[in-house]
Amino acid sequence: MGRSEGGFCGYRNIQMMASYIVGSGGPGADRLHGRVPSIFRIQDYIEAAWDAGINAHGRVETGGVKGTRKYIGTSEASFSLLLIDVYLKLSWVTY
Repeated sequence: MGRSEGGFCGYRNIQMMASYIVGSGGPGADRLHGRVPSIFRIQDYIEAAWDAGINAHGRVETGGVKGTRKYIGTSEASFSLLLIDVYLKLSWVTY
């Protein structure tokens, strides 16, 4: 991945997980319609999760992600997966 990729590693991670979900027919595969979502679609998922009240303060903290090159992290990845009915458990580690 070259320098021109910017902050898209979080999106690429979501795309890798989505690729597995689609390929395995796992939970959420039907919501993905057999396709790995584009970065723009993932941004839609994140914004829709915020609209649904899932970690809504994330929009305030980031100013929104739609149409930007802003970094996303684990929490945004989890929200996009929750929105397609992939249930997960996040564990927070503090040092």
